Amino acid sequence: MAQVPDLKLDFTWTQTKDRLEIVYHLADDIKAKDLSVEVAEKTIKVEHSQKGELLSWKLEKPLAKTLPDEVNWTVESKDSGKDLIFDLAKKSPEAWLYLIDRPLPYDETYYLSDEQLQKLRDDEKAEGAPTSGNDEGESLPEQEEEASPEEKETSGDELFQQGIKVYRESNGSGREWLHLLRVAAIHCGSTNACLQLYRLYSTENARGMEKKEMDVALWFLYFAAQKLNDRGANSVLGSAYQNGLFDRPKSFALSVKYFQKSAQGGDAHDMTHLSKMLQRGDFHPNKRPERQFLEKFVSLASEAAQRGAPTALYCLGQYCLEKQIGYKKGVAYLDAAGGMMPELKPYVAEIKNKHDTTAPAPSSPTSASKSPSSPTSASAAEKKPQPKFSAPSATPSGKRELEMVAQKGARGGGGGGLSFPGARGGPLMQGARGQFAAPQSGTKQAGVVGVKFWENVGTFAVTGLLCWTMWRLTPKSDMPGM
Repeated sequence: MAQVPDLKLDFTWTQTKDRLEIVYHLADDIKAKDLSVEVAEKTIKVEHSQKGELLSWKLEKPLAKTLPDEVNWTVESKDSGKDLIFDLAKKSPEAWLYLIDRPLPYDETYYLSDEQLQKLRDDEKAEGAPTSGNDEGESLPEQEEEASPEEKETSGDELFQQGIKVYRESNGSGREWLHLLRVAAIHCGSTNACLQLYRLYSTENARGMEKKEMDVALWFLYFAAQKLNDRGANSVLGSAYQNGLFDRPKSFALSVKYFQKSAQGGDAHDMTHLSKMLQRGDFHPNKRPERQFLEKFVSLASEAAQRGAPTALYCLGQYCLEKQIGYKKGVAYLDAAGGMMPELKPYVAEIKNKHDTTAPAPSSPTSASKSPSSPTSASAAEKKPQPKFSAPSATPSGKRELEMVAQKGARGGGGGGLSFPGARGGPLMQGARGQFAAPQSGTKQAGVVGVKFWENVGTFAVTGLLCWTMWRLTPKSDMPGM
């Protein structure tokens, strides 16, 4: 059994549809007049006149632009100490799944080595796991595009923007815009161009395209993941291998491989998702997770929690209560998770009640006369068997629906996320309850967030993550009418 560390977070945060509140804990001797605070679109920096830099964060999503003289922070003294409080406006209303975007480079404490992944893959094949001729895109047709010397010397982002402009001006007619996007991707390494081409080639009846070409779409997805190490593409491939989508073989080893790349790039949501995969030992129904997997689960979830991922705190708190390795610690983590993401609060209350060691033990001739708070009854409550949950497998119809959503690339590119009241667009996953609703024919779906609350919170299918990552693949300069 892996032990959960005592995490000492120096901040808390919560969100609404439009705003963030971040509370950063300061030392008692720090005064507001000695602080220099800089809040930009995706960064927060705080320096002290004598102590130097206090924090430097890159944020998960962008903030709304502020006026040069706008004050969006205060310092408050409370009984618990002194806090630096930020009140910030979001640029768009989708839910933030974590706060701090910070890479987590390869280390055996967190990740499986290439040798371990290869052994897992060999074991899968030996056990008769599905395989295919192009496990990782090897047999997909190589994509080529002639480019002039001038085009090759132009930056990929500049060519991408030129392609978008020509597309809009021509309403998708002609081939110049497609040529610019392909050159930007193949010759100049533009991840935005790769992902836009993935969307175009994988979408049925996309404007300006003659036909759907899934092999070409997947080539650009693999190119973005393998050659450009784009974490969004890595996340989608991780989901594809986990669920067996796009004719990929269902493989725990390959899924972990690509989720590890996304996590190394700093995606705290994928850190949490990967940690749960290792904890459960997905796709190995006849094997218990190895101890090293459980230790990596705790290490990864702890790193995600320190980046402000509420689902990571939820998973750690749940683990503490289920394994009876620290009730107070588990409750503290669960409460922190509910504070960061209010949609989690009903589930936090449910699991706390389930594992409440002060609750009366079940009635019996020997325990009926005992006090509810006595050691005997508390022990009985702790040892009471808890219901077991496992992630349901996707039905064929559900699998086809998810592939359709992925191929559409989560149209719209804005709004979505968790269902905050009044949120623009309708996500497939309604709120935190994980209620999946089939998209209506002809309806443009906004961004989809698949927040994982695993096991004791209704066991959301891993397919929710796929929907969310597909929304994230939408480049900022979206093509209209798709």
